[in-house]
Amino acid sequence: MLAAACSGAPAPRSPAQPVPGNIESRWRVLDEQGETLGYVARTRYAFAEGEVVRFHVENARFQEVGYIDENGRAFRVMPFRDEPEFVLTGSLEDDLQRLLRARSAVKLEALPASFRRSDYP
Repeated sequence: MLAAACSGAPAPRSPAQPVPGNIESRWRVLDEQGETLGYVARTRYAFAEGEVVRFHVENARFQEVGYIDENGRAFRVMPFRDEPEFVLTGSLEDDLQRLLRARSAVKLEALPASFRRSDYP
């Protein structure tokens, strides 16, 4: 009887596999004085349900700060928490200013496709 009950049980699920993203473009985020505040990468992910675009945000030390979804919603990654914190919905520049805690407006400088973190101090 026990064997019959087990044979009908669903197979164990494999752990979720990360979906690699395609980085389409990158920018350096600058304050009004031209100081580097961080970096942002537009990344496209292809899921079975469809494609998703996210803008991944790092500070000037290349530490993950958060991300912005394709609807303009900014989320801050919080250490030791499973879920990111919603910050605001706005333009890309407004979202970056808030995520990077800039005191003034930010501007974006396009980076070459060959950008490597090791190219910048």
